[in-house]
Amino acid sequence: MFSSAVITLILIISLFIVVSEQSRPDYKILNIEDPKLCSPITKRKIRTDGLIVKEGRSINKHSITWTANNHCNFEVQSSYRGGGILAVIQHLNLRRNSTTGECIDYVEFSSREVMLPYRYCDIISADVAMGTTENATSHLPILRGSYMNSDGELNTVIHISKIPLSYEEHTGFEIVFTSYADCSDKEDRRTSNLKPCIEKFDKVCINKEYFSDGVVNCPFYGCTDELSCSTELKEPVEPRWSAESKVIIGSISSIFVLFTFFILCLWVFKKHKLLCWAEDFAHPCETTSNRNSRVMELSEQTGARLARSTDPQPNAPPAEEEKDLPPSYDSLFPDGPG
Repeated sequence: MFSSAVITLILIISLFIVVSEQSRPDYKILNIEDPKLCSPITKRKIRTDGLIVKEGRSINKHSITWTANNHCNFEVQSSYRGGGILAVIQHLNLRRNSTTGECIDYVEFSSREVMLPYRYCDIISADVAMGTTENATSHLPILRGSYMNSDGELNTVIHISKIPLSYEEHTGFEIVFTSYADCSDKEDRRTSNLKPCIEKFDKVCINKEYFSDGVVNCPFYGCTDELSCSTELKEPVEPRWSAESKVIIGSISSIFVLFTFFILCLWVFKKHKLLCWAEDFAHPCETTSNRNSRVMELSEQTGARLARSTDPQPNAPPAEEEKDLPPSYDSLFPDGPG
């Protein structure tokens, strides 16, 4: 009974740890080499609270001509009913033809609500773009390097040309997609964990855990979810808690908590002489009278064995009498031969 209660308590604690870890928002991190993001057959649709898309390893090693362009088309869907998607380019360095002005490589955003797609190449940094005075007093998003979609389905195209990189030329990008919703209804529990990108403007709200995490999620002047922008052109830092980090930290925390609980249980059992430390652990169903009768029975058996060991041994059988032997030669012929 007691051991069942202990096992139940351990399971409840483990379930609480797992639920608490899963309640924290994660960024899903993918690159254009991942088949979960890019497929030559179909357009992937990804529903998530937060998504980070990177270039992958092969792009910067693009030193020879590919047989075909790398063209990745996917759709990001909002995790909130009636919500939208924010897309912010954290950093981007893609090629443009200096003669024609056309983008050789590009990132393109489009949706049903906007007729013309937004295409980006050259060098873009979220810190620099949102640190300018453009739309400084407006609730409109910064247009350079970001996109705001209100219908909850944002189509994205990432195109990398098969033309090889020139000597010492580097390309790369990192794009963050974040679901948002209207959080003006304070009594709606579904939006209780949301926070406005701009104070007192609760039409665009994201998960409060995405604030001050080293990633620019809100496409507004001043990097509102990070409190301020850096004016230097730099790549943004990695998120403080990526999905891989959370799995590792959660696993280590769970193991530590369970091990501590196990040691505490051992100490309690030993102190109170429970389970294997109990005095009657070998025969838990015996009463005191049963133990006394068993001791008496063992004593009687031991005394009987000792009495048998002290009894005299029977006499050995008499030695066998000497058998009759034939007379010797001297007795038959006393005078010798002849």
